Amino acid sequence: MVLAAVFNPVLGKMEWVVQEEESSSHDLLTSAYGDMLHDTDRNDKYDAAIRRAVAARPGAHVLDIGTGTGLLAMMAARAGAPAITACEVDTHT
Repeated sequence: MVLAAVFNPVLGKMEWVVQEEESSSHDLLTSAYGDMLHDTDRNDKYDAAIRRAVAARPGAHVLDIGTGTGLLAMMAARAGAPAITACEVDTHT
């Protein structure tokens, strides 16, 4: 068993829960990624900065190194970036 931080949408905050150690699709939300995905203030600021950068350099190729969930790459696509490369280390090989 592991102790995991999970976002509770009813309370609007993170809470600790005990989970089995088996891997599942729910792992993303119980990992550090979950905290980052639910940090709307942080994500709004990244989104605004990416929109400004894409608007300032039309045609620029966006490189998202260590993309994780791909959130920043998706923000760049939504901002109109014509080319995006998202890279992540594959730790399972």
